Amino acid sequence: MGKFTVTNSSEKKVILRFKQTADEKLVHNWRSIKPDIPRENGTPEGYHDELSRFWDRIKQKNPLWIPLSLGTGDVDEIQKEIDRLTIKARKKQAFEKNERDFLIALYSWIAWGGFIKWYPEASQLLRHYLHGNGTSIQIDAHIYKTSVIVKYAIDAIKKMIIDDINTTGRIRNNGNIDTPGTLPDIRRELSQQNTMGEVRNHGHLLAEQNNKRLKHADNQFPLYSKSKIASHGPMRIQTIWSVRSVWDYDSFEKQRRGNNNQVTGLDLPSGKMLRLPDGLSEYLTQLELANVFDYYAEWEEIWNVT
Repeated sequence: MGKFTVTNSSEKKVILRFKQTADEKLVHNWRSIKPDIPRENGTPEGYHDELSRFWDRIKQKNPLWIPLSLGTGDVDEIQKEIDRLTIKARKKQAFEKNERDFLIALYSWIAWGGFIKWYPEASQLLRHYLHGNGTSIQIDAHIYKTSVIVKYAIDAIKKMIIDDINTTGRIRNNGNIDTPGTLPDIRRELSQQNTMGEVRNHGHLLAEQNNKRLKHADNQFPLYSKSKIASHGPMRIQTIWSVRSVWDYDSFEKQRRGNNNQVTGLDLPSGKMLRLPDGLSEYLTQLELANVFDYYAEWEEIWNVT
């Protein structure tokens, strides 16, 4: 993983270093930059001018100035660049090499930041979007197994199975019971939505919004199940639970047709938010900088019919 440090040397110079590993697959080589910044009593004369030039030199060298900005919360310049590139993407204009490098660095650091903030699944998925070849991958099922809305759906499906066994002695549909077309929609007030989630769009589960680990990895998804009778005395059921999703983003064209504007807000340690349009994230595929892919999670449960 990358390590980013800013230190003061004995010669009173600011040193910027970025150590890169092959795993991060960011962009190009990074060299130390050592601009002279005079330091006397308090804030030295001309300090801010020199610091501004320092930023310019960083950005001219490589777009890996991004992590410094994200870490300090100084995101205005990054947001302006995102907004400018969003306009170009809406117009389907070609991107220059430095603009493509900026996007690679930005999204790579967002993925790395997600790992640091303990969103490992979202980080894994975004990294595969950027650096994978479109192949399907499996993620840890823990985020689903511990979800409030998933537990609600599992209890509802188990009740159907118990009713089936009590009335017919077998499980409907050869044991395949999925939430789409089975669970009725449940819409809640925002406060309940944050803690309990919802069922919407004919059986798709909306993650409880305060569960950020799940929300950032898979905010809305169907739950599938395959069950069979494992034993009769006592009656026990074996169920394979699974979630199958696609990591993609809605294009600007699709959003226009749906009369919506999807933007992902990224909370930074400084308390500021970086706004990243989903249409720009989708445009990475048109720039051949990313690939859409399928992902899934599954887990087995053996439970008693009571």
